[in-house]
Amino acid sequence: MRDRQRFMKLTILHASASGDDGEVLFAARIFEKGRDCSFAELSTFTREDGEWRYASGILVPGEDLPDDLSTLTREGFLELARPA
Repeated sequence: MRDRQRFMKLTILHASASGDDGEVLFAARIFEKGRDCSFAELSTFTREDGEWRYASGILVPGEDLPDDLSTLTREGFLELARPA
């Protein structure tokens, strides 16, 4: 299994929290069986009983992302995530 999936890099692009709600925008560089399966996700979290819990996420495949991820803002990500 080790040679089938390779997790190369995780980059946090944005993180924020307000009260019991939070979000994280990250990009994951992943290869499966030599195929690039990289993606970015805007994940939302909710704090329940003092613990952060994953609530939902919006995913954009790597081929739809800019080459320079440092230019990707939360707003830019949401534009990419909108249905055509």
